[in-house]
Amino acid sequence: IIITLYIINARRIKKELTIVHDVIIVDSDNTIKLRGIMDTGNNVVCPITRLPVVFVSDRLKLKSNKLFVVPYRTIDNEGIINCQMPDEFIMDGIIVKCLVATSSSINTGEVLLNNEMREII
Repeated sequence: IIITLYIINARRIKKELTIVHDVIIVDSDNTIKLRGIMDTGNNVVCPITRLPVVFVSDRLKLKSNKLFVVPYRTIDNEGIINCQMPDEFIMDGIIVKCLVATSSSINTGEVLLNNEMREII
């Protein structure tokens, strides 16, 4: 019985994490539609605002004047990243407060969502 419950729960969690989310970023006069993918390894949070950080392609140019410098740590590295606060970040029709950072390793048209955003869905 325990193994069966474990398998059922593991399948449910896997399904939750593999769902693609509709994301809209409104920044100044730009409205950008993207696909959001949950990244369970992304736990980056701004220490000042306590807002989660999401990552988009560095090809995406945001014009926000609200800039933040956020420290991060990975398994083998640490540093700081420059983040911006968009006017609105909408995930599956829900307005979410978060910061946006760019990365060259993200595909254009995708957003790596923060692990804390699992609670929203």
